[in-house]
Amino acid sequence: EELAPTRLSEGTADQVHLALRLAGIEQLQADRVAAGLPTVPVVFDDVLMTFDDERGAAAVAVLGELAATAQVLLFTHHEHVVGLARDAGVGFTVAELGPPAPVEVVGDADTARATPLAG
Repeated sequence: EELAPTRLSEGTADQVHLALRLAGIEQLQADRVAAGLPTVPVVFDDVLMTFDDERGAAAVAVLGELAATAQVLLFTHHEHVVGLARDAGVGFTVAELGPPAPVEVVGDADTARATPLAG
């Protein structure tokens, strides 16, 4: 049965979107290799947050396959996605970042212009 995109759940729509992105990435990488160029890194930011564990694990496996031919960076702040990556049986490196450093708020444009940049 064909459904309009608006009738898909958020998770299903995200899965379709990821599948389309991966197809485009695969074609781009193949074109680059055929032209004698290196593959480009692939960056994903929270693309698995609406996936259930079964589909998330399958998606992580697909990203692992992609990582065999290109650098893949997957950013998330969702612990269950980190767990999926750790449990995938693929050579993922999980790097956890700490909280951001505090930022000093500058009140007006003249003060901002006069404040030296942190080195």
